[in-house]
Amino acid sequence: MQKKNRYKGHFFYLITFLITLNASSQTIHNIQNLKDNSKCLKISSFFEFPKELQETSALIYTHQYFWTINDGGNAPILYALYNPFVDSSLVHSKKDVIALRIELPVSNVDYEALASDSEYLYVGDFGNNLGSRKDLKIYVFKVSELLDNNVKFIDTLQFEFEDQKEFEPRRLHTFDCESMITSGENLYLFTKNWSNMKTNVYQVSKKIKYQKAIKSATMNPNFFVTDACEFKGTLFLCGYNYLGNQFIYQSNWKKGETVKIDLKPAQIEGITVFRESTTGELVCYLTSEKRKSQPAGIFKMIF
Repeated sequence: MQKKNRYKGHFFYLITFLITLNASSQTIHNIQNLKDNSKCLKISSFFEFPKELQETSALIYTHQYFWTINDGGNAPILYALYNPFVDSSLVHSKKDVIALRIELPVSNVDYEALASDSEYLYVGDFGNNLGSRKDLKIYVFKVSELLDNNVKFIDTLQFEFEDQKEFEPRRLHTFDCESMITSGENLYLFTKNWSNMKTNVYQVSKKIKYQKAIKSATMNPNFFVTDACEFKGTLFLCGYNYLGNQFIYQSNWKKGETVKIDLKPAQIEGITVFRESTTGELVCYLTSEKRKSQPAGIFKMIF
């Protein structure tokens, strides 16, 4: 997201949303049970990020590292991080969590998402707060070159949403996007719908340089989706509602369940789920931007 007057902008979005729309029954349920955290997902560990990661905006885990980026208004840097809960012998201070700092030779208009397969890492430069961007891109890098901090291969997938007809800046729309996963020959994008807290799923081919993103589904997590991941056929979405509550939506792609996270108002921006090789536990890691009530950092939860 663009950073100028960022939180003021969020407040405007949310107040406009409240005035314009009627709350759904699920949202009303969430509001009525704000003080009942007995069924919330609990955070088991937290590690605070150094200053340069205050606007972390995505999270994946691959090749033994966590990977993250800062969003629009920041340098085009990709960060590989140690796992501070596992690699504690390497992480003696906040800044030690950064294993690699890779300056990407492409601009950061609004980096919002990461995805990876066995050979490539994908950086989504498609944050679109006002629905007016016509330069939506996904940058493609070879993981092997990133690990060597010697980027030579760069590919660019440029796209537009097939059903977007208007590009005038506006507050309530369905074409913001902060989330992406990879599956086979395609990438799947999940929109952050300011107008209804749903998410539209779009398919983008990894092979076509200029294309229309094909709308394939609509889901209703009932929050603003900020990141996505998939583990063994289960989709996980994370995000927040207009009260600052944080949620995870877990789905088999046909139906799903939204669960609240036991956190003070925060801004969860990244999620990755995998099974720990040492303990066999199914774990979820989340990253949050800095807010007054919550420092930037990485959370660990055990399902």
